[in-house]
Amino acid sequence: MDSEQYCEEVLRPAVLPLWEEAGGSAEWFSLVEDGSKIHISAYSRQFKLGNGIVCSDWPGYSPDLNPIENVWRTLKRRLKI
Repeated sequence: MDSEQYCEEVLRPAVLPLWEEAGGSAEWFSLVEDGSKIHISAYSRQFKLGNGIVCSDWPGYSPDLNPIENVWRTLKRRLKI
């Protein structure tokens, strides 16, 4: 999937209606994306900016915010890896 597909197949049909239902307000809705190239490309940023979609800041590497990392850590500890 490229940035244009992401915008046309994900953001436009799924995110925009939610954004509009929330009144287009960052007070009620904030999009959370990771650092994937399709999420941070100039095309995607321009699409979101043009439609007023606000994204939350997301640290480049945040294992504490990713629940699966805690599962892996516990599993490794129990298996003594």
